[in-house]
Amino acid sequence: MGSELRWAWRGVRARGWQAALVVVLLGVAIGANTIVFSAADAFVFRRAPYADADRLVVFQYSSSRGVSNAFSAPAILEWRRQKDLLVAMEAHSLAAPVYVTVGDLTESVRAERVSPGMFDMLGQAPAWGRPLLPSDTEPGARPVALVGEEIATRVFGGASLAVGKVLATRDGPLEIIGVMPASFRFPTAQERIWMPLAFDITVRNVGYTTIARLAPGISFEQAAAGISQRALAIDHATGLSFVKRYPLTLRTLNEVRGDPSHSMVIGMLGAAALCLLLIACANVASLELAFVSQRATALGVQAALGAGRMALVRARFLEAAILLTVSAAGGAALAVLGSDALIATLPPAMALQLANALDFDGRAAVFMLSLAAATWLMTAVLPAWRASRANLMDVLRQDTRGVFGSSAPLMRHVLVVTQVAVTVFLLIGAVLFARTYAGRLEMDKGFDSRSVVAIQVLPAPNAALRGEPLVDAVSAMLVSHPAVVSVARTDDLPPVTAGGISGKLKVNGAETGAEVFLSTYAVAPEYFQTLGVPMLEGAVFAPGDPPAKVVIDEMFAGRFWPGGSALGSRFSVGSAGVGGAYEFEIVGIAQHVRPDRTTAQGGRDLFVFYHAIRSSTGSASFVARLRSPGNLGEVASVVRAVAGRAVVRVDTIDERYARLEGDSRLAAVATVGFGAAALLIAAAGIYAVMAFMVSGRRREIGVRLALGATGADIRRIIFGTSLKFLMAGAIAGLAAAAAASEVIRSQLFGVSATDPLTYASAAGIVIAAGALATWYPARQAARVDPAVTLRSQ
Repeated sequence: MGSELRWAWRGVRARGWQAALVVVLLGVAIGANTIVFSAADAFVFRRAPYADADRLVVFQYSSSRGVSNAFSAPAILEWRRQKDLLVAMEAHSLAAPVYVTVGDLTESVRAERVSPGMFDMLGQAPAWGRPLLPSDTEPGARPVALVGEEIATRVFGGASLAVGKVLATRDGPLEIIGVMPASFRFPTAQERIWMPLAFDITVRNVGYTTIARLAPGISFEQAAAGISQRALAIDHATGLSFVKRYPLTLRTLNEVRGDPSHSMVIGMLGAAALCLLLIACANVASLELAFVSQRATALGVQAALGAGRMALVRARFLEAAILLTVSAAGGAALAVLGSDALIATLPPAMALQLANALDFDGRAAVFMLSLAAATWLMTAVLPAWRASRANLMDVLRQDTRGVFGSSAPLMRHVLVVTQVAVTVFLLIGAVLFARTYAGRLEMDKGFDSRSVVAIQVLPAPNAALRGEPLVDAVSAMLVSHPAVVSVARTDDLPPVTAGGISGKLKVNGAETGAEVFLSTYAVAPEYFQTLGVPMLEGAVFAPGDPPAKVVIDEMFAGRFWPGGSALGSRFSVGSAGVGGAYEFEIVGIAQHVRPDRTTAQGGRDLFVFYHAIRSSTGSASFVARLRSPGNLGEVASVVRAVAGRAVVRVDTIDERYARLEGDSRLAAVATVGFGAAALLIAAAGIYAVMAFMVSGRRREIGVRLALGATGADIRRIIFGTSLKFLMAGAIAGLAAAAAASEVIRSQLFGVSATDPLTYASAAGIVIAAGALATWYPARQAARVDPAVTLRSQ
């Protein structure tokens, strides 16, 4: 074995630049697939990182706003009594942010209220300090909280040092009683502070998100059936009506922690990475076959001198193993660095779903080694089989046969055609997703968003100005600043769909039969002028008007007042989950402003109306139109100076809309990156194969030139051979893309899955790249000196 390893190492060294190319190709492909596996493992495959997570369930119901698992305290307390089905049921809800000071900067940290039994049910405990207790929710109990390890380290210099410290909040001091480990991510991966939740026993309060643990011996199916049967009884006991209107469903926590669209994005990345691996494997196998052909004489001599077929096969497998070992090491390094890069690239909505860490862990290492083993087989079998057939007499006979005709090795041709086909297929997907992302960014927002900025001012406990004085100071600065054309106060910065009301719609007291969700904006009257949203009918509500006087958008008016004017009409909407209703009077109709990524091409209808801004809650948001986008930095600096230690966030409206397209951006960037890599790999493969072909048949080329062929004739033969590969691969790739068009159709926007321009451009790019890769080997072939070549033979 030691002798065979030495011969294998010599065989690797004999490859020269080819060995380096093989290592790079396989290392990149293995690393890319490992990165995507790590993402799929974190998002899809691995269960939630809680104790016995398969027995954790959530209650859900569907309404006009979509799927929700937020219920009222009375309903939760009733369900807690179902001890035969549930051993525990806990709840959590979003709290007001907590402001912490790090040096001279004030940061806003997301806060969550959780029922004291939540962490125990999840099997999680503080790494330092004590957990939340039921006594922490009793009237008169001092305000306490748990913090994450990252916050504790950043603010107090260490997790153990944070216990017993006090955070200053708008509502008073908050004592830190414990620190959760960095691995704990609940309910999302966002940095958090956890405070005790005391249930507000009112029917109207439906903001509690629930998690329950099934009782021992109760299956998921039994629990689902029992919960469904008892839903109406609980509905009657609590005075609710939403259970009747929105039937309950039960789902496991593992099922609900991810967004299906995110899983689709991960699936597309996996397909792209797999295509890249196939291209790399085909390329490496082609190079290995070419190398075996180049060494045909040596292999034939070895066989003639007694080398057995199995010895030749083992030598090729050992050479491939050496190359794969180095490639896997490079792939592992790429996976470690690439996982961090992928996390930084993830859209915020996906990053928040990372309940599990996305890194190169043991599971990823096992996957990488398995992938390397599969790659070893895919790239070594054909060359080993070819080498085992070496025969000295056949080699001597084949020296006089031409490479440009039917004698070219069929396997090598098939591999080159395969990688061209997969490259065309991958590039078509890349172009489609890139055009989808560009199309979404160019969607009409309903107003001119150029030079419009969003400004949020969040008061910190130690800020010099708070409440209305802070709002007035920032407003006065913006109004007087020469770079600001106009400014308006708002509670809801576009795009937004989180706030709103839902229920049955009545128009002028008459039932419409429609179940709607209305996205609401609380704005100042100047809001429409600042954004440039035209009023189509009526007028804007006046300052001081009650929230009942509203401006609706044209989509809302067109749907429920077709052929007539909605001005002066009254409508009411039942509030989400309860029996009450909100009454409104329409004073104006404005042009539709897109509230999220939903468009007329698909998705649910999102109707918008505006009402006068309410009294200040201490925080303030503004939209401002600047004279030039270049004024953004100047205005942001002045706002921060006026706001003092308050938290100030300034970004453009275009940036806020672009963040909605995070998954489209990730799909576009990743597929374009994989497509570009595939194009380079395919071009390198074509170059290498053509170079080997030319190098191995220099004698034939010399004979052709000696018999009167010109350099142009030789170049035409080389390019003709290459073009056959490229055309056959392009046709196969186009056919594969057309066959797979239905799979990605739902993920596209503004472009057809079989768009002719996309197909033609992808095929044209690959053919052009292949022709460019053939140019240098063809040039070298045309410059062969026939006299020198014939003398050397």
